Amino acid sequence: MPSKPRIRTVADGTKEAKVFNTELALQRVMVNQESIPEAFQFELSDHPPSMFQQNGQMRSAGKHRFAKHLSDTWGKSAIVEEATLIDPVVVYDGGMLLQSLISLWVMGKELGDIADNYVSHLMRETRDRQEIIVVFDGYLGVTTKGHVQRQRNPSATLDRVVTDRTLLDLSAKLFLSNHRNKQGFIDLLAEKIDRKPRLTAVKCTGDANRTVVTTALDTLHLHRPVVIKADDTDILVMSLVAPQTGQGLFVKQGSVVYDIKLFQSAIVPVIIRENLIVLHGFFVCDTTSAFFGHPSYKALSMKWSHLAMELETFRDSCATYSQIHDAGTKLVAAMYRCGVNLDEERGRMFKDRCNDRSRKTMISLDRVVGTIDAVHLHSERAYLYIQDCAGNSLDPECYGWRMVNGLLEPTPMRQEPAPPFLIEIKKCGCKTGCKNRLC
Repeated sequence: MPSKPRIRTVADGTKEAKVFNTELALQRVMVNQESIPEAFQFELSDHPPSMFQQNGQMRSAGKHRFAKHLSDTWGKSAIVEEATLIDPVVVYDGGMLLQSLISLWVMGKELGDIADNYVSHLMRETRDRQEIIVVFDGYLGVTTKGHVQRQRNPSATLDRVVTDRTLLDLSAKLFLSNHRNKQGFIDLLAEKIDRKPRLTAVKCTGDANRTVVTTALDTLHLHRPVVIKADDTDILVMSLVAPQTGQGLFVKQGSVVYDIKLFQSAIVPVIIRENLIVLHGFFVCDTTSAFFGHPSYKALSMKWSHLAMELETFRDSCATYSQIHDAGTKLVAAMYRCGVNLDEERGRMFKDRCNDRSRKTMISLDRVVGTIDAVHLHSERAYLYIQDCAGNSLDPECYGWRMVNGLLEPTPMRQEPAPPFLIEIKKCGCKTGCKNRLC
């Protein structure tokens, strides 16, 4: 299949370039405002500015703010004292465990000794005959979460051979920023954990969040309280939407312990409770993107009753692309309080920004809703995540992701950055400087 021609910058008529010149494109549009309806059917950028940063990374939603709003609004009545839980089974998020004891990483120590200190910490928790299960992420597989992990740790160090006797010759942050080093230490630690009574290690091939929750649910049959120790918002949300056969599931975040059954019943209106995973997956989670200027917790304060069918679409394992796209478009329109013809709304929003006399900054596109094309891809990524939480594995490359050099990266848009009339190079005949801003 022939490759698509690269988009040239509107500022350069002599060679191809990798970066689209958004500022110059906007100048051309402002000179000829009759072109706005056609121009704003395109992002006028290499990435949708409302959902992606300038470096091509997806915008982060600030999950902690979503969790705080969730807890402050409905969670206070579900807080219990950990001491009242008799003989609980503890399910640890392995990622949180690694970070919570980061002070154990002292340069010059052997990795085996550091791992032993982790095990000693866990053994101290089993004094009251607690059973502890530690669930670790996997870092060597190709997953959508890998995009986020690379974003968090952009400067990876050289590989180390991880053994009991390997000396730590750099900081913990640098050592763990290399996924092969991190996986090697997890393998070493998991082996030591499994040697101890009442301790069990579970290693995942990818993201561990769902496995943390399913492991806890599978343990409920022991008729003992099960406490998930995890600070990740994803795990709290998955616990709140998980079907339960009775009481006994708790989540500890920081020093606060929530009774999940009480937490679930406190969430009203019911449409929020039933679709919490959809709102989280569409507006908050790591593998979709935030919408600039729309805080993550906003989705918990909006009225969604008129979009019940659209929310249900994302929980439907048999939903078609057309249904996913239509439902996602309506959710975004509700967030932006605009019409569902997003391309038309983009032009209107831009004109409003141009006519805003109180504006003190240069006009940018980050506060303008994304194109229909970009929103469709966002909807596919959200659907993929929501279905994965339900245990339905789908091919990421069919839902808003693409393979780049053996790694999964989000597909920001399928169409070109701009219409041909903006890309076409124009010359006005100027020799010293273009006063018309056309070339």
